[in-house]
Amino acid sequence: MMHLEKRTTFLLTGCLLLLSAALWLIFGPAKTVTEQAITQSRQVIYARFTLPHLKRDLGYYQGLTPASFGQYAKATQSGTYLVPDLDQAQMLKKTPAGYKAYTAEMMTPQGGTVTPDYVIVSAYDHQRQGNSILSIMDKRTGRHLKNIILKGRPHVGGITYDPEHDLLWVCGRKKARAQLFAIKLTTIRQYPADQPQKPIQYQYSTLLKSITRASLVSYHDGALWIGYFNIFGDSNVQSFQVSAVIKGREKAGVKLTARNIRSNELKSEQRWQAVDKIQGLTFSDTRAYFSQSYGLDDSWIYVFATTGRPQQFTPEKALLKIRMPAHLEQITLDGNRLYAVFESGAKAYALNAKTRIGRVVSFDIDTLVKEAKQNDDAKAQ
Repeated sequence: MMHLEKRTTFLLTGCLLLLSAALWLIFGPAKTVTEQAITQSRQVIYARFTLPHLKRDLGYYQGLTPASFGQYAKATQSGTYLVPDLDQAQMLKKTPAGYKAYTAEMMTPQGGTVTPDYVIVSAYDHQRQGNSILSIMDKRTGRHLKNIILKGRPHVGGITYDPEHDLLWVCGRKKARAQLFAIKLTTIRQYPADQPQKPIQYQYSTLLKSITRASLVSYHDGALWIGYFNIFGDSNVQSFQVSAVIKGREKAGVKLTARNIRSNELKSEQRWQAVDKIQGLTFSDTRAYFSQSYGLDDSWIYVFATTGRPQQFTPEKALLKIRMPAHLEQITLDGNRLYAVFESGAKAYALNAKTRIGRVVSFDIDTLVKEAKQNDDAKAQ
């Protein structure tokens, strides 16, 4: 009996060795991760974000191709900007010993805005390890210039450029309250492009008393319009005069404590009910444009008249709805050009998304509205 058990054990061991050898011959030895492998991985990921892929994805939606490729075919990258470092962002991570270099592999883009020189996209680390960042791209060439490291890990759902004060305003969160902070454009220009040692310095920071969370922000006519994203009901938008935010607010380096936190809170001047699930807001002289998205469903842009100061921005008040790909985040107007940020290019969402857009896409707003109206008229006939 013992000889039989030994023989059986011997045969099983032999079979396992033969199987291991066969697998080694088929698949080869275990491979270590190399710089070449990382580069190849990035090439595979970013191959999904080529212009032909984008044109295909936009083609699923009425009017988007004429408003983008049809208007900006001769522009650099057809008027688009590849969002950098979605899978290999070099940043900082705060540890008990101080800030350490860290590579984030799952960045999720959120906000976007435009200055005279830059296209700027905000993003957070989906794994909640590294600090949130701003990616700075050259507006003319689309070249990625640098990443700006922010303090902490805010969701950074909204950013906006204030041309009157040459400031970039960013939505944040501090002391479990909605926060808004500002960075000078000169500070952004001077921030090191390689191996920064600490997050960028803020010029102003304030807490927002009258809003639960600062989900999005847009500068318009001397005011900062800040919105609260709500899944289960109507969202709301509130306006804050920039002069009030700047005057007497927390200057850089002032630490908030339980004693002075109330004096740093700012209450809005006006408040409007808005469509649910809002992600972005931008203005022309006579119109307001809200982006709405959540989950895998199609996104929408709601168009409202702003003459006469409307009391609410709810669906029944909209002049027009424009269907967009899923995962649309912030939108911003620069002249006649609407810039749109999508999060479907992020690793966290790319596998399940019908469209994978890893670029900031610009649309001619007149063409976009015209195409949407024609589509509505065709359906009505």
